[in-house]
Amino acid sequence: DYSLIASGDSGTVVHVTKPLGTTHLTDTIDASGIAVFEIYNIIFPNGYGHPSTSCVSNATLHITSTDEISLYATSYGGSSGDMCIVFPTSALGCHYIAQTYTTTLGLGMQANTWDFCAVIGIAAPYDNTIITLTSLDDGGYSDSVMLQAGQSYHFRSARSGTLAGVKVISNGKPFAMFQGNENVFIPHDCPSGDQIFEQATPVSQWGQKHIVVPPLHQIGGERVLVTALENDCQVMLEGLPIDTLLGGQTLEVEVSSDQNRRSEERFSRNA
Repeated sequence: DYSLIASGDSGTVVHVTKPLGTTHLTDTIDASGIAVFEIYNIIFPNGYGHPSTSCVSNATLHITSTDEISLYATSYGGSSGDMCIVFPTSALGCHYIAQTYTTTLGLGMQANTWDFCAVIGIAAPYDNTIITLTSLDDGGYSDSVMLQAGQSYHFRSARSGTLAGVKVISNGKPFAMFQGNENVFIPHDCPSGDQIFEQATPVSQWGQKHIVVPPLHQIGGERVLVTALENDCQVMLEGLPIDTLLGGQTLEVEVSSDQNRRSEERFSRNA
């Protein structure tokens, strides 16, 4: 199931519209400070169909409000779920680099019995948006598609693959990009997996210094994906160099519980 959670001042009216359809939901944020929209049947009116490697759909939703809000998207089902913040259109960009994990088998799982992939989803707010995806490898793939306002483009990796380092750019028109894994084991030898997804940050908002904030009551360490924008990007943890990356390369950094309390990552170039 999928839902949207809007948070803001009581009395704020929130509208959820499917631009290429007839759906229009309206709710008012109550005294609790939130309004919740169940959207599964809006996105998939004919039920969920497992997408092919790539496809275009009319599943994009447009959310507006009478006052400022923060917006979260949730995906859940059974024992699996995740959620992410949704950026306002003013924060969108024209250039992204994907960050996803490689989908690996967990303990006790047999090969060829699970079809989990890394995924990218792109939403176009503007007509005639041309999206181009290019893999990091010279011998890899390149894909291009034109989207109209309200359309979305979905791209899946090969089975047990990753889309880390895939460059996604437009013809100068801002767009939203979401990324994640249908099911992934982090670390790869843990006994159970889960879906993960987030809205990607455009490279125009990347920087050279990041602070890791651990979850409340976190017992173990933290795992952080670091992706380099340019070549010769030196990654440092608490002032100590740990690796040097080429542009588009991704490094998984494990931060211990003690480091989590004071962790600061620095990069010689934007990441």
